Amino acid sequence: MAIVVTQKRSELPKAGSYVAELTRVDIVEDDISTEKVLFQFQLMDIVQNNGAPFFVYRVYSPFISPDSCLGEVLEAILGRELSLAELKNGIDIESLVGQKLVIEVLDVRSQTDVPFVRLNFHRSDFEDAPPF
Repeated sequence: MAIVVTQKRSELPKAGSYVAELTRVDIVEDDISTEKVLFQFQLMDIVQNNGAPFFVYRVYSPFISPDSCLGEVLEAILGRELSLAELKNGIDIESLVGQKLVIEVLDVRSQTDVPFVRLNFHRSDFEDAPPF
């Protein structure tokens, strides 16, 4: 009996700004067994052609600083700058699941036939959020 596998073509979101919800935080290992923090965001008010929600993912080193990529996304999720205490003592990122923020999908490209999405994260209190 043959076992046949095929390449799955993921549908990608169009460029634009979306309200997104943080739906999952996890610790994962990259291809060289280094621990990373995985964030899964669901883009709200938009679905794929088959009705499934759009999810985007980002992976970061598990260290924060005011200049780090992780710090930038945490500030977007929190809607404020990280406090000195949070920078010094750390922050419980699992407690952030369910928080909303604005994600800007900058472009959707394919390099060597592998699709990917570039994102920007924006702090928002949702009163001054850009119109959708």
